[in-house]
Amino acid sequence: LDCLQSGIVSAAARKDMQLTADTLYIKAKGYTAEQLVAECSVNVEKPGQLKATINKATADADAVEALTITGELSNEDLQYLSSLQSLKQIDLENATTPQGLFGATFKNFSRLSSCVLPRSLKQIGSETFSGCTALQSISLPVCLQATGSKLFSGCQALADIYAHPSSPDCVAADAFDGLANPGKV
Repeated sequence: LDCLQSGIVSAAARKDMQLTADTLYIKAKGYTAEQLVAECSVNVEKPGQLKATINKATADADAVEALTITGELSNEDLQYLSSLQSLKQIDLENATTPQGLFGATFKNFSRLSSCVLPRSLKQIGSETFSGCTALQSISLPVCLQATGSKLFSGCQALADIYAHPSSPDCVAADAFDGLANPGKV
């Protein structure tokens, strides 16, 4: 590509510049690498307070890359969680949810590479992780009873799914539909 009239050089015109998904995301949100929050841990004392709790812990929740949440989450909290698209890692192991994960909570989280689900989670809705192109590993809880379809559709990097051996029938037959290479999982 040629240089743009405004004087900005395109990435293709400069051989020494390499843009990645992270670079593009940071530039789209206006963050520099220094402004990103590497880790944030929060304890939600009452359901419905996730947003306020995160905002007390960090000035910019959208800049958090690794988030650990404990406590009880409401459906409102899960809806808010679905807006934090900058996440690379999320650990919900010690969090509880009212019914399960529904509404494709993490759908199209292009930066999410690792997810630990709540230990008490019983249900995961359809397409919850669909389009998570960077997702490499996920831990399914022991008490998981049911999943929806196309759970991991488009998760090309998914290589490790940790599941309890006593409940292999809980994952929907088509949960892995849409994986680039389902045989490698």
